[in-house]
Amino acid sequence: MDLSNAGIIAGLAIADALNPFSIAALVYLLSTDRPLERGLAFAAGTFVTYFAGGGVLLQGWQALVSRLVPLLPTWAPSALEIAAGAVCLAVAVWIWRKSSNSQARTPVRLGLAGTIVFALASTAADLPTAIPYFAAVDRIVASTTAPWAQGAWLVVYNLVYISPLLAMIAIQIVLQSRARPILARVQTGVNWSFANLLPPALLLVGLYLLSDGALRLSRLGEPIG
Repeated sequence: MDLSNAGIIAGLAIADALNPFSIAALVYLLSTDRPLERGLAFAAGTFVTYFAGGGVLLQGWQALVSRLVPLLPTWAPSALEIAAGAVCLAVAVWIWRKSSNSQARTPVRLGLAGTIVFALASTAADLPTAIPYFAAVDRIVASTTAPWAQGAWLVVYNLVYISPLLAMIAIQIVLQSRARPILARVQTGVNWSFANLLPPALLLVGLYLLSDGALRLSRLGEPIG
């Protein structure tokens, strides 16, 4: 995998990690009477679910590409890349216009088993709208066909995805009862980042996909249609 693709995948993972719902949920769990057990259960459940979802995406995308590419005209992959870039731009505009003041709702009471189920359900619910994850899977499939390399990239992506959760758990371990106001500020910072940093990141990815797709299309010397 070349450095440009690695950088794009890492950037997408960082952008995807700015998930206000997961951060808000963990802030809540770390304020309960069993913060570390519930926090670790939530982080582990999030990782497992997102990794499994990525594996399904990866296999499905590979099957789709292997079956459709031979049937498509030569300009189609470039056109699809341009379309993906346009989707990234549209999502960036949508996030910019969406209010960043809405608070994610978290359950009032959870046991340890309920925490794991909550992590599995909430992460699975996030998958259909995980635009950065879809884009990252596309880059992984395009960059390497080795199953071990694809799996390694999924692991790296998901570790980056849960890194804010692990950082918050570390803060809880070190500061214990003094951690709550800091974690509340972390949640506020993530909400701000989601509203103000994720759109520019998606904008850059979208512009890259648009320009790369247009460049590939121009090199074909073949008109669309």
